[in-house]
Amino acid sequence: MPASPEVRRSNESRSAKCGRCGYDLTGLAKRSRCPECGARDAGGRVRDADSLARSSYSTIVGVIWRAGVIAIAQIGFLVVAISIIRTFPVWFVIPAAAATVVGVWFRTSREMDPERDSGGPFRRIRLVVRIVILLGAAGLVVVALLPGVPGRAMIEAGSITVVLVTGVVATVFGRRTAWWLQDDLAQGNLEAAPWAFLLTIGGVVLVLGSHFAGLLPPGGIAATGPKLALAAFIGAIGWGAIVLFADVLVFASSVRSLLHRAHHEDLEARRDARLAEAEKDFDEHVRRMDG
Repeated sequence: MPASPEVRRSNESRSAKCGRCGYDLTGLAKRSRCPECGARDAGGRVRDADSLARSSYSTIVGVIWRAGVIAIAQIGFLVVAISIIRTFPVWFVIPAAAATVVGVWFRTSREMDPERDSGGPFRRIRLVVRIVILLGAAGLVVVALLPGVPGRAMIEAGSITVVLVTGVVATVFGRRTAWWLQDDLAQGNLEAAPWAFLLTIGGVVLVLGSHFAGLLPPGGIAATGPKLALAAFIGAIGWGAIVLFADVLVFASSVRSLLHRAHHEDLEARRDARLAEAEKDFDEHVRRMDG
């Protein structure tokens, strides 16, 4: 008699396994560390058998060069963060804006996603993120090319905000790539990076609170602006640096996946050779017994 849905769910709960080493996680939370191998989010991660190192060579090479481009393009976000407190020449702003678009474009590409063939909300989010980063980068280019445009300060501030927020959203996809590579350090950094903006929030609250409490020198809100910009810069540069570090880790892990793939293929070839030899010996032994 087939088991009821409740029984099946109960059996699945009791047979919870670590996605990396297969350790029995019964009684532990799904997102807890594995007591055996130390894997983070042990109950929700992919199995080693489904990791990038078990993918085709073309898939691994595709991830490697895209991860390298993403790491280089992240420098563009650092330039945008620095532009909060410093004005760059047009020849510097345009490549940086283009780099942010390229970084987000590749970070959200299907080729960097372990569930590349699935649709759902991620497909729509991917499209929206790409459109928004194009708008933010276009605003930075317009301000750089037309310094006298009306509302320049508002356009620049809005564009920088859009670019940085879009970058934060794109790191969600980067976390999925790190999960696919099973690089716990990179995944942890990408998860923790947005918390750097707590420095910005704390700085803004401190500056505005001091301003309205009359603790700052007189001069109006215009004199408080540079202090707010500094608070925004600290959070943005902290986020950008953490993500850049994680991107370098992802690139290194993707290269290691290629080496692991070659090693795994060699082991498989040796195993097949041993099995073939054992089967040959067995057949020879059977023939001798029959003779």
